[in-house]
Amino acid sequence: MINKFFLAIKESLEEHSLDLKQGKLFLPLGLKGKRLTNNVLPSVIRTLSSELNMDFEAEVQNIMPDNYNLNPQRLDFVFKKHGKELIFFEFESLDRSQVYLFKDYSTMDENWNDNKLRYYMGTLEEKIRKNLPLPKYYVSFLVLPDCAVNPYTIWDCNKHYNFFHGSLRKVIYRNPYRFYDGIIKSCARLFLETKISRFGKKIKDFQDRCELIIITCTIKELILSRGRDGFCRQQETRRVINWKI
Repeated sequence: MINKFFLAIKESLEEHSLDLKQGKLFLPLGLKGKRLTNNVLPSVIRTLSSELNMDFEAEVQNIMPDNYNLNPQRLDFVFKKHGKELIFFEFESLDRSQVYLFKDYSTMDENWNDNKLRYYMGTLEEKIRKNLPLPKYYVSFLVLPDCAVNPYTIWDCNKHYNFFHGSLRKVIYRNPYRFYDGIIKSCARLFLETKISRFGKKIKDFQDRCELIIITCTIKELILSRGRDGFCRQQETRRVINWKI
């Protein structure tokens, strides 16, 4: 199913080439006034839903376990078939495709409540505890252009997170994909391999039930990376985006 979903995303982006300005809205240009997420993304998702013959809901509340001390997650989109939740889909624009959303939560400020790995683990634990069906996939879609970009907010250099020295901003702007893609996937890989659920199993052992997926959009292409493969670069699936003129 994930391969079909991956190809349908590519086709949906291509279908909206003009709306997306041949991918230019994935650059900092699209962050202004949330032009990408508010104006264009909903149309892309409707096309994707139609391609998949699935229903979808936006801004869906995802309850976390009580001991997480987290507010419910608000999922960007949930894709369903015959009422069954199959795919949780989180869209991370350029300014959110950063380490602060994927760093191992155990070493982070306990007041930071927007960590995708924490939410993924919480999804597993809460639904299994309540004997509810798990989604088949938990997808994070990362916008990371494989080119030089204009300056945008690098939260990782913010004094609250301080993951990187401010001098690295210029390095990031030269190519966000080359800087961030491997680091984020390393965070996810380490999480799967080291985190133990409340049920005594490593999180990687749940990949056959609710697989953690990362899809990267470089503007030039889409890259599918899977939790079951440990986010191994050699096992990624890559497809060129054929933007229409």
